[in-house]
Amino acid sequence: MTDMRRRAHELWIRLFGRGPPQPKRIGEFVPPISKIDPRTLEQGLYQVEMLKRSGFDLKRKTLLNIGTGWQPTIPLVFHLAGCGDIILVDHERVLDRELLVQTATNLRGYAGEIAKRLGMEKREVVQRLRVPADVTLFGALRQFHMQYLAPYDLIDTPFPDNSIDLVIARAPLAHYTTKYVKTILPAIGRLLRHDGLMSLCFEQNDRLDYLELLRESSCRLVIEESDTELRVVTDGEAPERDPTRSLAFLIASCMSSEQENYPG
Repeated sequence: MTDMRRRAHELWIRLFGRGPPQPKRIGEFVPPISKIDPRTLEQGLYQVEMLKRSGFDLKRKTLLNIGTGWQPTIPLVFHLAGCGDIILVDHERVLDRELLVQTATNLRGYAGEIAKRLGMEKREVVQRLRVPADVTLFGALRQFHMQYLAPYDLIDTPFPDNSIDLVIARAPLAHYTTKYVKTILPAIGRLLRHDGLMSLCFEQNDRLDYLELLRESSCRLVIEESDTELRVVTDGEAPERDPTRSLAFLIASCMSSEQENYPG
């Protein structure tokens, strides 16, 4: 924690008698699983496609993925899409060697769908997801250009300002209190480069809550796709529509006040 943030923390305690909101998980606990959920895979692929449509180039970008330890499918998709460095943060340490390696191995069963959606050759997808049998967790993380930080709180982040190109999260309001999410958004704004973006995926029924959250946090909506009927991907079969499980996606700019005056 920097001296400035430590002083801010102490001031908060003097004023309110307690520290800033903590990243306490809410909702039902879901055990980590390496089996690929086609809906989760589709969410990752759809976000990549949506970012590309917005003109955002993922090649060699630095990605911060909030709350990913339970299911590393989406960060693996972003690795395949070309991200240079991927930082995984969570408030509990869940990701281990078996979970990461087995998820990558299981994703190879969807190589055809992934290759088609990302504009790659199927054999390239298979090759990049192949992990040596004797690899350690750190070796697997290094192979996929990942760092894993957990337990970790973005409020006290040591990352330098303007060091992240893209932040992604799945339904943060379903996993953390609204108060905590509102608190970390300014931190995200400081971390993002002047042209950086935040991409969120959430249930369609929660759309208005997220739009209100962005408005209150002075984030600017860049693109939104709501009431989206995602294709349930199955390798080798035609995609199907599942209209009962609609999701919404949004891409936002959450610049700090200093970034808003960025001369570039």
